[in-house]
Order: sequence, then structure tokens, then C-alpha cells
Amino acid sequence: MLKDENNNEMTMENKTITCIQCETEFEFTIHDQLRYEKMNFDEPRRCPDCRKNKLKTPNSQNIKHNRKRKSYPSQFED
Repeated sequence: MLKDENNNEMTMENKTITCIQCETEFEFTIHDQLRYEKMNFDEPRRCPDCRKNKLKTPNSQNIKHNRKRKSYPSQFED
């Protein structure tokens, strides 16, 4: 049995969450809740499909720019 911060017994149930992106409902199972809690993650706000798509879509931090480096004359040439 799980206990809360006041040492009271808690029962867990599956939760139904509405995705913030596509607005479909998805189930947040007890198993997933325990896993998220163990890893100190917040509850998911996106459904599994939207989470997968978000990982596939490059964001500004993951974009690799295709720029050439500037070349400077070497200071160490003889």
C-alpha cells in the first residue's frame, strides 16, 4: 500500500487526462503513475502519440545548422 507525506494510506487509480495538444483523452495507468513518481517526473500533459511526434520534430535546440565555418589565417604558419 502507498503512503502519502502524512503517512496516510493511499489508493491509486487510473487517471484520464486530456492532451494539451490534440485534446484527446488518454489513460494514465497506475503502472505509469508509479514509474513517473519513481523518476520524479510530472504527470504527462500530452498523449503518447503527441509525445512521440514531439520527439520526432526538431526544435531550436536540436537543429544542426548547415553553415560553413569561417576560415582565419593560421597564426602558427611558418
